[in-house]
Amino acid sequence: MFKKLALIGYLILLAEPSLARGPITSNTNPEKIDFYLLTVGLGDTIAARYGHTIIKMVDQDRFRESNINWGMFNFADPYLPLNFFLGQLRYWVTDESSQHLFQRYRYYEKRPVVSEKINLTNKQKTQLFELIMDNLEPENRYFWYQYFYKNCSTIPRDYLDQVLQGAIMKRFESEFSDTKFREYVRVNLNRPPIIAFFLDIVMNDRLDAPLSKWIEMFYPPKLREHLLTMPAFDDSGNPIADSKLLTDTKVIVDLEDVPEDSWSLHPWFLGFNLLALILGFSLLHRNPHKGRRLTLNLGKGLVVFCLVFWSLFAGILGVTMASSWMFSAHLDLYHNANLFLLWPMDFLFLVPCRWVLSKKERPFNYIDQASYYLAIGHLILTPIWVLACTLGLITQNCNWVILYVAPVAVANCLFIIYKYRQEIRKNEG
Repeated sequence: MFKKLALIGYLILLAEPSLARGPITSNTNPEKIDFYLLTVGLGDTIAARYGHTIIKMVDQDRFRESNINWGMFNFADPYLPLNFFLGQLRYWVTDESSQHLFQRYRYYEKRPVVSEKINLTNKQKTQLFELIMDNLEPENRYFWYQYFYKNCSTIPRDYLDQVLQGAIMKRFESEFSDTKFREYVRVNLNRPPIIAFFLDIVMNDRLDAPLSKWIEMFYPPKLREHLLTMPAFDDSGNPIADSKLLTDTKVIVDLEDVPEDSWSLHPWFLGFNLLALILGFSLLHRNPHKGRRLTLNLGKGLVVFCLVFWSLFAGILGVTMASSWMFSAHLDLYHNANLFLLWPMDFLFLVPCRWVLSKKERPFNYIDQASYYLAIGHLILTPIWVLACTLGLITQNCNWVILYVAPVAVANCLFIIYKYRQEIRKNEG
């Protein structure tokens, strides 16, 4: 009975390489290794919204395998948000077991996984194996992550390009995608929508530059898509006729991608703020009637809410964009054109709340005057900024900010100017 069970187990091991006996080691013969590109679909969390790429190595002779994962980071690190802001997010590469890997994607993250065999010559296998094993050395494991240029997809892309003597870059660096970084941010990072909303504001014109298909392979589904169109190459870097670089497509985890969320926060931001401000303003100026106190208080509450919300929103984003320019290593956060609309000193728009709530007349001080002139400054600069964007003098795509955020800024500034002059007339009277 024991011999029968042992035989069954051995046959299962032969039939299923994923039941391998440990990872591949440096003394493995690279020519006996088969390399696979594993493409993981989109997940539900913000860290999983671009998908994932893994290189799988299978030694068919020894029944050993390794899953090389360049997506490891310490999510529990309390300094993770700060390090991400500073552009100093440290990732590392690891060799992960298939059992752990596929259980996580099937049962925990619930993301699809597709496998394709990478067709390489023995020389190319040896070069790729050496690059990966050197990367796995303790002193080489860590790298500074960059979401577009140094991630789980660009590193294997670069390794494959190196062993193929630059064939991938040569093919795709002069072909351009119809999609730009900003579209990827707006669509893929829209779960929840507030993430895409804020990123669309704080990221600059680098997101709007033409995107070559070589750079577009930062996105794992695009790495797979583009590599599927390539032939295999010989050791001289010449394409092999009637061949494919990727073959033997297999669905390892048969699940659907978490769908894109087309719901956008931008129009809701505009509609909610303008509706609240207009309603509050109208209630403040209704003719006296029964229940005047209730409508007056409601109008004051709505207007004050709008002023507080806008001052915090504009001030926080203004400080964020300015401090990012000064302290962050993310070039995507420098010289942001939206600083023409959102200023770090916009916290001063909290001051007019006193004008609305105060029941006693008292002279304005220099802080009141500063908030008044701040509103005037916005009304002068905003049309200039919009005109510069329209004429193409500003290359950053500010369209959604112009359509959905700028009207809220203008409405609040107009109310502040109106209220200031109204209070001046009362004081003079």
